[in-house]
Amino acid sequence: MNLMWLGEENWFPLVIIKHPQMGHLCGYVGVPAEHPWYKMKYNQCLEGCEGEPNSLDPTITTWHCSHDTPECLIDVHGGLTYSGMGDDEYLPAGYWWFGFDCAHAWDLIPGLPNLSGGSYKDKDYVERECRSLAQQLAKVVKIIPIPEAFLSAFPPDSV
Repeated sequence: MNLMWLGEENWFPLVIIKHPQMGHLCGYVGVPAEHPWYKMKYNQCLEGCEGEPNSLDPTITTWHCSHDTPECLIDVHGGLTYSGMGDDEYLPAGYWWFGFDCAHAWDLIPGLPNLSGGSYKDKDYVERECRSLAQQLAKVVKIIPIPEAFLSAFPPDSV
């Protein structure tokens, strides 16, 4: 993975990474521990229903209820496709990250033939999508004003 860009929006850290083999971009937004969706999987039921292991991949949890999930409430390119803790290699530790990729059937993926006639989603496009994702994640926060612990965890001049 190649780190392309770090930024922030509404005090949320943003990261864009270029996939090393395929060449498409992925965008990520981190939320701090104070966020209601911290450590929540992107496809997890918001009502607390129990998930079960996916029959094809038991490391993946599947929810079969009809309640909302972060994935169905967020509008970002191709939908949310990632959630997980930062590892300090590409995604700073201390945040729970939500992400999306630009490797869908309608996207031009540099490492594959362009059979769909799709377009390449460049850094500017992915940055706009990251900022939109951060704004949507900020609306989820019910604590106003922003907690001091949140502000000190990610000072605006640290990126």
